[in-house]
Amino acid sequence: MRALIFGLVAAAAASPASAQSGVSCTAATSSGLFAFGNVVPMSPVGVSTLLGEFIIRCANVDNQSRNVRLRLAISAGNSGTAAQRQMRRAGAPVPLLYNLYEDAAYTVVWTAATGGRPDEFLTIPARSTTELRRSIFGRIPGSQTGVTVGLYSDTLLATVRY
Repeated sequence: MRALIFGLVAAAAASPASAQSGVSCTAATSSGLFAFGNVVPMSPVGVSTLLGEFIIRCANVDNQSRNVRLRLAISAGNSGTAAQRQMRRAGAPVPLLYNLYEDAAYTVVWTAATGGRPDEFLTIPARSTTELRRSIFGRIPGSQTGVTVGLYSDTLLATVRY
């Protein structure tokens, strides 16, 4: 099983790898930088938005169809835990809390372990390319009264094992 690792939020890059004969995959996001925009963290409402997509493209150069199992993950970033991610600002005593979700209901957190979510399966026809796209939703909870004005950021790594 091979791993593709690339950065999110601060930067993103596509990384090719080959796990089985005739198949190679690349991974990227629809936007290298995910931005929540201007946020009022003291507001009780918070911010919820679709930030982009996790995109995996696998090519098959063989003359027969191939089945590929994919395991997707997004790291915890600065916080060290995917249960509650944190953005930081230089000199700020309090981080801005946020998280990334797989669903629009904001119930399934993107985990930091490739075994933390169900595997994805792709069937790639002979001599073709198949693409898998998964949404990345973001939420900043409201009522964060200790957060000061400024630019907050986090750096995450996305991993695809296949």
